[in-house]
Amino acid sequence: MLSGFGSNVTLSNSAFSNQSAVASFGIDTIHGGSVGSSLELQRHTTDVHGKKGQGPTLKDQNSLIRVRTVDAAAFLDGLGDATSRNIVLKVDVEGSEYAVLRRLIESGVLCRRVTDVFVEWHDQAANMATFRWIHSQLNTVCTRFIAPRYGPGAY
Repeated sequence: MLSGFGSNVTLSNSAFSNQSAVASFGIDTIHGGSVGSSLELQRHTTDVHGKKGQGPTLKDQNSLIRVRTVDAAAFLDGLGDATSRNIVLKVDVEGSEYAVLRRLIESGVLCRRVTDVFVEWHDQAANMATFRWIHSQLNTVCTRFIAPRYGPGAY
């Protein structure tokens, strides 16, 4: 299956995080684990009528598993040649994007190693202060990234 991807793809059976550890991962049992499963156990899932954030929390669903987490900064910094800047990053980590991106920015890895970053934002209104900080850093520290102004009230 991986033969079509070549040698430039790295797969890791772990969860991207702001630290390497073992953590509880909540499985969204309402949707068979396919929607909203996350390390963010306080996240409310989609309810049975399809309303986002109106279902029980992942912790309350009482369907937790233990997973290995990988420090995103150490993982990306360890890819390929240390001077390589050919990393394209897609972040869709169901609510953990705020902690992961903060770690990548504060460590300098995002600016130093990543050429393109695509983020799926979750629970944006609840994380507006961190969202604004990340965008300000992308527009000032990592100047090659253009962080568009969008979201609730376009801050």
